[in-house]
Amino acid sequence: MGGLDRLQTGLDFLQTGARPSPSPPNDLHQRRLPSSDDAFQIATPRTGLELRIDGGQRPRLNRRRLSARAAQSLRGGFAQAVTVPRLMEPEWSDLRILLALSRAGSVAGAARALAVDQSTVSRRLTALEESVGARLILRGNREFSLTAEGRAMCTAAESIEAAVAEATRTVRVAKLEVAGTVRVSCPAAFVPHVLAALAAVREKYPALVGEVSGAYRTVDLAKGEADVALRGFRPTEPDLVARKLGDISWRVYGSRGYAKARSLPKTIADLPNHSLVVYAAPMHTVPGLRWMDEHRGEATQLTRVDNLEIAADVVESGAGLGCLPCFIAAKRSEMVPVFDEPAWTSQIYCVFHESARDTARVRAASDAFASYFDANADGFLVSRGLLDSDDH
Repeated sequence: MGGLDRLQTGLDFLQTGARPSPSPPNDLHQRRLPSSDDAFQIATPRTGLELRIDGGQRPRLNRRRLSARAAQSLRGGFAQAVTVPRLMEPEWSDLRILLALSRAGSVAGAARALAVDQSTVSRRLTALEESVGARLILRGNREFSLTAEGRAMCTAAESIEAAVAEATRTVRVAKLEVAGTVRVSCPAAFVPHVLAALAAVREKYPALVGEVSGAYRTVDLAKGEADVALRGFRPTEPDLVARKLGDISWRVYGSRGYAKARSLPKTIADLPNHSLVVYAAPMHTVPGLRWMDEHRGEATQLTRVDNLEIAADVVESGAGLGCLPCFIAAKRSEMVPVFDEPAWTSQIYCVFHESARDTARVRAASDAFASYFDANADGFLVSRGLLDSDDH
C-alpha cells in the first residue's frame, strides 16, 4: 500500500468511525493530540503526508514532501471529507417530539398534541437527529416516513414513556394510598410490639404489608435500607425525622437463684463485687445499654453480650446482674429488681427519612406505632413519668 493509499485509509477511518483505528495498516501512524479528546493525527512518515483533525473541524492536510500531482489527486477525496461530528447525548424531551410526530403523522399534528408551535417541533427534531448522528424522518411535501433509525428510536422512546408512566403511578400511589410494603428495622426485643402494631393497622389498611428486621445495627435510612426504624436514641442527622413514641424504664435485675446464692448488692457502689452482664460497645448509643459499664468499677467477673434477649437469659440463669428494660424483665418471673429506683429512663423514637414524610404507608406505620406505645405506656415504665433522662 502506497503512502497516499495509507493516508486515504486513515481518512476512511475518520469518515466512518471518527476515531483512529485500533489496528491501522503498517506504516500508518496514529496518535491522539492534546488539544482535545476528539483531536488526533494520522500520518505516513515515509511519504511526508500528515492528516490532522479536530472534532467539529474539517480535516487539515500537511504536505511536507507532497508533489503537486499527488496533492491534486487527493483534492477530490478531501473535498468530500465530512467534518467529524461531536455527538451529544439526546435530550429526553426530544424523544417526545419524535413520538408525537410518529403518532400524529405531521408536524402540525405533533405541535397540536404537544401544545407548542411547529417551528419548535422542527427545531427539536433537527437537534435530535444531530445528537444521534442519523436521519430519523424522511420528509415529503405533505407526508413523511420514519427511517430504520427513526423506528428504532421510536421503540426506545415508547419504552421510556411506559417506564416513566409506571414510575409516576407508583410514586403517586405511595404518596396517596396506604398500600405496599413498609420495611421496619428495630431492636429484636421490640419485634413483638412492632408486629402487634402492624397487625392493628392492617385491619384498617389490608393492602399494607409489614416487613420487619430485628437487629441492633443502625440502618442507613438515607440509603433506603429501611422505611422506618425504631431507635432508643434521637438521631442527629438533619435529614431524619424523629417522632417520640414513649419512655422506657431500665432497672438492674438479678435472678432469685442469684439472690439466694450470693445475696444482692445494697448500693451501686457494691456492684464491682458481683458478677455482671454488660453489652458490646456498638450498642452503647443507648444509655441504658452502657449503664452497667459506667458503674462496674473494677469488677472482673463480666459476661459481655450483643443482644438484649441473651442478656435476659444470662441474668435469669443466675450467672450475673444486668441492666434491662422493664418490659423485658416483666415477662420473666424468675427475675427480681436489685435496687428500688430505675437505673435510667430512655426514650423510644420512630425515625424515617425526611423524603418519606408524605408517603402514606410510612405515615400509617408511624401513627400505628404511636398509638400502640401510647396505649401500652404503663408496660414500658415502672411508673409513668418516674424519671426523665434529661435530669441526669
